[in-house]
Amino acid sequence: MSQEAGNQRLLPTATVSPARLMLCQPTQRPTYRTGVWVVTPWGRCRVTGRFGQRHQDLIDAFLWNAEKTRQIEDGGIEILVDPAKVRKTMSDARHSLTGIQKLIRELREVTLEIETPKLMIMGGLVDHVAKSPVTRPDPINGGERHLWRVRIGLALAELLRYDLPLHYDPTPITQLQSGISQAVARHVLTHTHQPNGGWDMDNLIQSVCGELESTMIRHRRRELRIDSHTLSEIGIIIDGERVFRVGQVDQACSTRPIKREKSSKRAAPARCRAAPARQNVETCSTRPVLQYSSEYFRADVSAAPEGATASSAIISPPALRATPQGVNSPAGEEVLTATVTTQTLQDPSPAGRKHPQRGSQRKLRGGEGVLITQLNLFDESAVV
Repeated sequence: MSQEAGNQRLLPTATVSPARLMLCQPTQRPTYRTGVWVVTPWGRCRVTGRFGQRHQDLIDAFLWNAEKTRQIEDGGIEILVDPAKVRKTMSDARHSLTGIQKLIRELREVTLEIETPKLMIMGGLVDHVAKSPVTRPDPINGGERHLWRVRIGLALAELLRYDLPLHYDPTPITQLQSGISQAVARHVLTHTHQPNGGWDMDNLIQSVCGELESTMIRHRRRELRIDSHTLSEIGIIIDGERVFRVGQVDQACSTRPIKREKSSKRAAPARCRAAPARQNVETCSTRPVLQYSSEYFRADVSAAPEGATASSAIISPPALRATPQGVNSPAGEEVLTATVTTQTLQDPSPAGRKHPQRGSQRKLRGGEGVLITQLNLFDESAVV
């Protein structure tokens, strides 16, 4: 086998057509079909044999746990799987080896006919399952156990090549108690967007079961509500008579391959190491810090009125020379204006200066404008 797994899943878990065309029956105890055409808005299909939700669980487990794949000359695909992982994926090892072998025999007898605007397929799902010479350690008896070579049928191989792929972990779906819950979950995962207000529960049941009587629909509603907690873990919420899909779509189901979990031994990127420093405004800031080293502006705390705190003190300049009270001097206002102008020029604030890179002048900050306004409105007669 030429292609190896690496860090990415080799094959999609499923495709959109089987869930939309009602290929598998919405039950865990399927009956034998004699090949009746089932027509849906996405196309039509005809199934001969016994094909239910447990059979779909086994196919999803095969594709999800594929370790190696190779193409066959007749168009089929052969994959290498670990039977222990397959059994673990299917409902926490609730299936014995004998039960899995029975499902494989029934899958070999299934024949599919699919007709869509883009596909026309007729064939089987699984051709055969054989023992592989590749072995793994067996922790039970201390020896070795063989892996399986699973030959995928031509119909399933064509779906994997030309149909829209879906990548998701099938384990939560296999843990659902009823087949209707599994069918609804697989149908919802094929949709990227949900209708406004969610899906109507009765319409969703008929989308996976076909036309049913009111009594059968009531029983299917009850089975869905029993699995509501497990469905919520997948991202499907049942609220009254409506069904919603919540959360990110690519977390539960995606049309892109899902990478395998791998422990990273690399050091954190520089942007991650610098993130705590950027969050500390004292050590790093994107704006200049205004530092008033001169004593031209200071808060006169002693002049604050009664009941006021130090933060609400009146900002006033230091004692300025002015004309004594009672003496009229026409030059007093000019002296005061000159003093204010000198303070503005000697202010170490970067306001009004040109930026070293952009070349544009900085705008005056609001605090500086307020201070200068208070000085311009300063009453000479109040200076002692």
